[in-house]
Formats: sequence, structure tokens, C-alpha cells
Amino acid sequence: MRRIASPHELRDFPGLLTRRQLQIAQHVVAGHTARYIARELCLSPRTVETHIENMRHKLGCANRTELVVCFLQADMHRSSRAGQS
Repeated sequence: MRRIASPHELRDFPGLLTRRQLQIAQHVVAGHTARYIARELCLSPRTVETHIENMRHKLGCANRTELVVCFLQADMHRSSRAGQS
């Protein structure tokens, strides 16, 4: 299973995503299901799905896969900038 991205890694989206959405994003990047995320965060699976949909719309992603790619690219971009310092 993929590792969970830290909130620090997802900081390229300040003010755009809520704290809860960032928590859920960590799990989405790790490949966790809505049911698993819901259990971990004491939410209903439907609430998790709603958060995922809201994040998709905020970030302009067509589906969950694009959302993961968006988060991973943001992390790669941030990592490459850090390596240039």
C-alpha cells in the first residue's frame, strides 16, 4: 500500500482545501477507500465521498485518479524546488 502524504506535502493548496479535506487527501493518495477513510476519521463513507468530490471540483480534476495525480505532481514540484536551494 502507498504511504500517506503528510499535510506538509500537500501544503501547495493553502486556503483552497480545508483541514479535513487535507486529512482525507492523505488517505486518497495512499489509495485508501472511502469506507476505510471513514472508519479512520470517524465519518460516514458518504461524507468522505462528498469531501473527495468537493476537492475534485476545487482542483479541476475529472476523477479521483486525476486528484491523486494532482497531489503527487504538487509534491514532486515542491521536492524539485527544495533540491534547487
